[in-house]
Amino acid sequence: MTSRYGQMLLWGIQFTIFSLLVIGLYLVLDRAFPKIIFRLRYAKIGTIYLSDFFCLIILVVIVGIRTNSGSDYYNYLLAFKSIDSWFYSLREIVDARFQNGLYTLMYVIKKINPSEVVFFIFYGLLNYIPVFYMIRKYSKHAVLSLMSWIFLGFFLMSTNILKQSLAMSLILLAFHQWQSKKYIIFSILSILACWFHLSSLAVIIGILIVNHIKPSKNFLYLMGTIGLSLLLFLQPILIVISKVLRIRYIDVYISSFLQQGSTEFKLQVAALIILMIYVLILFHLTRPDVLTRFSTVHLRMLGLCLLMIPFLILSIRFYIFNRLAFTGLQFIIFLIPYIQKPRQRLFYISLIFAGFWISILNADNNYYNYSTVFNDTPVSIQEFVRRD
Repeated sequence: MTSRYGQMLLWGIQFTIFSLLVIGLYLVLDRAFPKIIFRLRYAKIGTIYLSDFFCLIILVVIVGIRTNSGSDYYNYLLAFKSIDSWFYSLREIVDARFQNGLYTLMYVIKKINPSEVVFFIFYGLLNYIPVFYMIRKYSKHAVLSLMSWIFLGFFLMSTNILKQSLAMSLILLAFHQWQSKKYIIFSILSILACWFHLSSLAVIIGILIVNHIKPSKNFLYLMGTIGLSLLLFLQPILIVISKVLRIRYIDVYISSFLQQGSTEFKLQVAALIILMIYVLILFHLTRPDVLTRFSTVHLRMLGLCLLMIPFLILSIRFYIFNRLAFTGLQFIIFLIPYIQKPRQRLFYISLIFAGFWISILNADNNYYNYSTVFNDTPVSIQEFVRRD
């Protein structure tokens, strides 16, 4: 066990150094290379930033060739290898259950190329292109937004929770379409997000109502009060959820929680630390002098983040709510650049420190390893843990 925690600490250091190198490279490329604008005659048809392109390729390759990273990696690997023996047609996959977006993607990609590396590379492209696109669309400081995305754990999570991570990227695009008043495209993207991960529904509802929310410190306090109140009635709430939704994997999580009576202590500590990190950031972002600098769309993003506070509080007892909260909290990466300059240096240091701890907390979910298909063999979590 001591050896395991030592590996987790080492992993935290290694991942922090890796993150700083990626951010440093992105900063240098962003300053050194201009954007490339594509035109058809005189009409602008698109823009590519070379810094985005090179960093995207780096992250996609890292994700594509990795192995034994994260508790769900091996399960997804087996699913990809077995998908064409589980299902014999796309129609069969679609009819099996609603939340089968990832299996559909696996089936299609495997028909094109049976290599798991190709699948994970394609997954990385689908996952990260929307992130870079939205950063350029909504962030006034792309480097700081990418830094926030990495250090707040979103990249690390994307290497493990494949279904939800794809759904999160679709939610980013859906939000953009909603703000652009392209409601049909918004509806299609929202359905696709739920097709990959049903938890997206809560954030979609948030997007629909956030126009009527006025972010403030008082609203932050209100969300905190609601979260604490719900925490007192968590058990009956979960019973109602399981009876209403009737979804197998949700029933498994809830039944396990109800039998144990609470989440493991280490997960409670992790949830509490993550709650504190986000509350501190949101406490600053809801300062009156900061609020006045937000555009209308950024105020809506802030409102969406504030709506996730109750889920973060509930995650202290039932950790799965954390996963749901992250789908909405990802919009915080577009807001962090509004932190005032006198506090930016302190915030950079704090963000790196927070990223270090988040990487260690994730490491307890067997993230404390990075190896590739060239130097390691995929194994189950049980075998991986026994290696220690």
